[in-house]
Amino acid sequence: MSEKLVVLYGNDQGANNVLDLVEKSAKEQGFQTLRIPGFKAVISDEHIAVALRADAVVLGVSGDVPEAKFAHYLLAKEPDMDGRMVFIEDFPTSNGNQDPVLRSIGRVSHLCSILPPAENSRELSVYRRVHVVGYPDHWLPAIENIAFGIEARKSGVVRKRRRGYTGSRFVSPGEVVVYVSGFVGFSPEYMRRILEIKEIIGRPVLVHYRAHPSEQNRPELAELIKKRDALFEGRWEIANKEIADAGRDSDTRLIGVSDIVIANPGHVSTFYAGSLRKKMICVMEFVESKAGGTSSYDYRFSGLRTHMVERVSDIREAMQALMTEGSPEQTALEEKQKLNTIPFDPKNPPSYGKNVMEVVKNLI
Repeated sequence: MSEKLVVLYGNDQGANNVLDLVEKSAKEQGFQTLRIPGFKAVISDEHIAVALRADAVVLGVSGDVPEAKFAHYLLAKEPDMDGRMVFIEDFPTSNGNQDPVLRSIGRVSHLCSILPPAENSRELSVYRRVHVVGYPDHWLPAIENIAFGIEARKSGVVRKRRRGYTGSRFVSPGEVVVYVSGFVGFSPEYMRRILEIKEIIGRPVLVHYRAHPSEQNRPELAELIKKRDALFEGRWEIANKEIADAGRDSDTRLIGVSDIVIANPGHVSTFYAGSLRKKMICVMEFVESKAGGTSSYDYRFSGLRTHMVERVSDIREAMQALMTEGSPEQTALEEKQKLNTIPFDPKNPPSYGKNVMEVVKNLI
């Protein structure tokens, strides 16, 4: 087994997160592995030479799908790669089936899908075969963190503080906690308009914003961040360190604490929140306003588990509807989430990397 070689390549963070799981499993099973650096790194001639003699190539699917271009190049150089290239999802439906390069090589490639594909879905006609491998291992801790936040809110231990001031007080059951999950370059204007929502159905609104960690050390974003931060001076926000200052766990714990989440429709939490019946509003303007680039993901797919709106200006009305007991919008969201729940079982943890490697082993 040790002579078998698997090459892995993914360009963005999501792709590399799941490639980590596959690489770990491959090594545990005695495979040799070569990890081609991602994050827009140049693929060297040496990497190409090794990939051309690999037994299998496992590829993520990033925004502009550079992995498809790499696979196309390998296939042109070595036709025997036919059937030994495997694309893997880091997010359901994020499999590049709309990319023209990937579509041109799809019939000689396999796809490892998180969820079973819908009948007549495009990936079934693009790829040679679709293999269902389940959700990534790191989804389960995220689910547990949402549950942590839910329990904290139920037990009444959540506190709030004014930014820039000392001291805190408990969040009252009557307050509507709105968590805004930030993405890179989140506009101060978006934030200002959300902060204008002071009350919903007669209840005061507390807005907590968490900036995306990838904004750190980005000089070109410094002025934007400064303007956005200025909006929060003196405003209430969640004070508990174990919730708001818990590193990478903060995002999902804040989802649990909140009454309403406002998020980018490409956020993986749309799947977590749907399964735990969290009220989430996804705003298409968040993705449509970004200039340049493409995505491997169909953003409107998030509407199966969330309440979708087109514009930031639609958020107030959506919040009002979702917080009104028995409203058509609230009822529709509940029904969608019941139908599109992903079963999470802590007693039967996921094994994404192992399942992908089972696919790979059957190809070589």
